[in-house]
Amino acid sequence: MAVQHLTKKCPYCGRIYEQRSYGSVGRRKPAPEDAWVYGSPMKLCGSCKCIFIDMDVKELAITELRKSDTAKITANTRTLLPMGAIVAVLLYLLGQPTFAIVAAAVAVVYLAMDLGMYPMRMGKLKKEREASEKRLSDPDYARALKRAGIDVPERYLKSESNGKEEEK
Repeated sequence: MAVQHLTKKCPYCGRIYEQRSYGSVGRRKPAPEDAWVYGSPMKLCGSCKCIFIDMDVKELAITELRKSDTAKITANTRTLLPMGAIVAVLLYLLGQPTFAIVAAAVAVVYLAMDLGMYPMRMGKLKKEREASEKRLSDPDYARALKRAGIDVPERYLKSESNGKEEEK
């Protein structure tokens, strides 16, 4: 698994505001979509108190979900499952049935955890979508994102009062 380390700095004062790692399973190099997360791209620097846009954060209400976000079985488990089976068979053939059972059990536990956690992952995505819709319901926020170069649908850019004034 290729792992990239990401260090984010405030564009105004240069202070680090985020550090995280991200990776990709089955690819040599992570794709650009592996680096971004869902949330509000508008950030407030804790040091200089300036507001800026983090282009690696996507509003879920205006971003298509990645296939990996909706998969019932994660990429890690899809890799671990066949490896666990192969290791279990090899250990069994080498006369180590106890270790073979442990290797197979670890793979099966990962599969069960993915399937069991799927509803919780979907619930988190639903909550984030609702939070995203709420943030975008503020036309000033939506227009700020648009000015920053984010493709915001027209329905978020018009306030109710502006629409009434335009009708007159």
